[in-house]
Amino acid sequence: MSSSKKINEDNLKKAKQKYENIEIPASLDSTIEKAVEKGEKKDIFKYRFPLTAAAFLCFILLALSCFPKLNFIAPASANTEVADNKNVSGDITVKAAPLPTVDSYENMKKLLGSTLHFANASNKDVVETKGAGGYAIKDDLTKSAPIDNNMSSSNISKKAYPDYSTTNNQVQGVEEGDVVKTDGDYIYKINGSTAQIIRALPATEMKVIKNITLNNEIRLQELFVDNKTLTVIGTYYKKNDATNTTEDYNIDSIYPINSTPITKVLIYNISDKSSISELRSFEVSGSYYTARKIDSKIYIISNQFINLYKKSGGEQPALPFYSDDTKKSAYTDITLDKIKYCPDAVAPNYLNISSIDTAMPNSGLEISTYMTSAGNIYVSDKNLYVAGYDITKLNNSPSTTLYKFSLDKGKAQYLSKAEVPGTTLNQFSMDENNGYFRIATTVNGSTSKNNLYVLDNNLSIVGKIENIAPSERIYSTRFMGDRAYMVTFKNTDPLYVIDLKTPESPKILGELKLPGFSTYLHPYDENHIIGFGKDTEEVSETTSSSNTVTKRVIQKGLKLAIFDVTNVNDPKVMFSTTIGDNGTDSAALYNHKAFLFSKERQLLAFPLSVNEFDNKVPRNPNDPYGTLKFEGAYVYKVDLENGFTLKSKISNQSYSNKDFKTFTIGFDYSIQRLLYINNSLYSVSNNRISAYNMADYSQVGSLSTEVK
Repeated sequence: MSSSKKINEDNLKKAKQKYENIEIPASLDSTIEKAVEKGEKKDIFKYRFPLTAAAFLCFILLALSCFPKLNFIAPASANTEVADNKNVSGDITVKAAPLPTVDSYENMKKLLGSTLHFANASNKDVVETKGAGGYAIKDDLTKSAPIDNNMSSSNISKKAYPDYSTTNNQVQGVEEGDVVKTDGDYIYKINGSTAQIIRALPATEMKVIKNITLNNEIRLQELFVDNKTLTVIGTYYKKNDATNTTEDYNIDSIYPINSTPITKVLIYNISDKSSISELRSFEVSGSYYTARKIDSKIYIISNQFINLYKKSGGEQPALPFYSDDTKKSAYTDITLDKIKYCPDAVAPNYLNISSIDTAMPNSGLEISTYMTSAGNIYVSDKNLYVAGYDITKLNNSPSTTLYKFSLDKGKAQYLSKAEVPGTTLNQFSMDENNGYFRIATTVNGSTSKNNLYVLDNNLSIVGKIENIAPSERIYSTRFMGDRAYMVTFKNTDPLYVIDLKTPESPKILGELKLPGFSTYLHPYDENHIIGFGKDTEEVSETTSSSNTVTKRVIQKGLKLAIFDVTNVNDPKVMFSTTIGDNGTDSAALYNHKAFLFSKERQLLAFPLSVNEFDNKVPRNPNDPYGTLKFEGAYVYKVDLENGFTLKSKISNQSYSNKDFKTFTIGFDYSIQRLLYINNSLYSVSNNRISAYNMADYSQVGSLSTEVK
């Protein structure tokens, strides 16, 4: 053996020994495999001499040893650049080239000219505003509900798990704001312009210990709470300093904009309930849309319709603005060189993403602004996804433009974008799992159709199913790990079970058809799902003029169902029950946060109003929606042996008798949320909280929370 050959073999052996214990990340291994499949194999293995092979191996292993410091692999296209960051799972994200900034007023006018005209005049029957500037298809249902899903409950006797309910969040570890929250000792709620803190224990002695009353022009919308802080978020309107609107620029303006919505955020120190104090407040222009809290960091989304008008000194756009501390500073404009836009999805709207760390309330406020529409929002524990719409395309080929932002150290940073056909129904139309993003859309048109797309970490479509249930549209979607469940509707309610285990080849496994539709799907366990929606009936009608028989679908009462998907190829309805007749309604049909469920407690509760037809005559011309018979909440025991067992009807209204035959409805006494602490169930409305013993649902406490 020659000395040079022995040296080469020794070098190779040393390299192997040094790096043999390095674990290759799955994402990197997958990328290498794809590279080999694309033809690089001949380049890699053409090195036949040991020295060259050893050098190549050392290079690869050295790169691995530097992982995750090296952002290597995944070749960037001409339009992309490699990101400096990785998500929590270690996946490398290739992001699109940085978005351009508006920079000048002339550029803004050019970008907005056609879209403002379109939004204001051409398509009022197609688009509508959501939060003063976001756009969506009209008639989209809003809100519908992983596995965390409020199953965290408490064992009444042994305290084997948490003793109080939490907000029904979509993603575990990502908290959503709500109008009511509890920490197990106190209830925190919003009542108009007042944030209230109520001592909840004992349930027989509830007491309002603090009313934090703000300017009555502020409409509080949601709050967050932890051990030390209470954060409240609301919107008020600031009168504009000009009345001359977009008409000067040949842009149709049928709705003069005389005021600007402002999102206000206040953070309070509640560690000592006897001495609650304000820690921080700030304001960002735009209507509050939604927020998420991850650990101590809160991310806030606001929408602001762009108003063009003349100021003294010349033409100026209405810039977005903020006040970092409303007690100490005036407003600061976010200038055009700081506002970014997506060239192929411009909308007359500022999307403001602001964030604050409640653990360090005096830290800097992070704000980023994008000139785009903000429709539905999905947030994982590491990324924010915005489903926006190019409103100029809604007449022809409506599509969703996805924007992906990383949530790193309390700051939202743009990563990449993608476009998929169709529009999303709500936040449950989207999901992130193991580095893949899944989205369900409906393409409306002469014949509607539904699609499901799987995108990789860089938002490239890797798998899809299109043309699901032609002529129908999606009423609810729920992603659960490697499966998706989708309900579409026209005449019947098909429930589709979709396999997503192999992202590149999603497929429909099973289908179940039954009357009615579910607007919300909630996991019971891995193999069972609760459907919450409306019952329907197909009826035949004969027209008097032509004496022809036509069929149409009429809505009936509210419907609960338990679907058994143990056999994914043959899903079944295990149990179902219907409440009331047409006109029966529940906030939980549109807002998943009104849905209280605990598998451990066998508890299901939700607010509702019940309508019934007198003498059970359906569709009486003089009584098309039945007569209101009850307003409050229903409480069920739910299990897989008996299905739904009604345990109690509770109400915060003032009924004249126990049969609820006559009563006066007061909006401020309508139940908004239900929660439990220990063995007590609480029904919460604006002006009253009632407490019930969960052993027999007898009322044990009542508290007036009216703000005078």
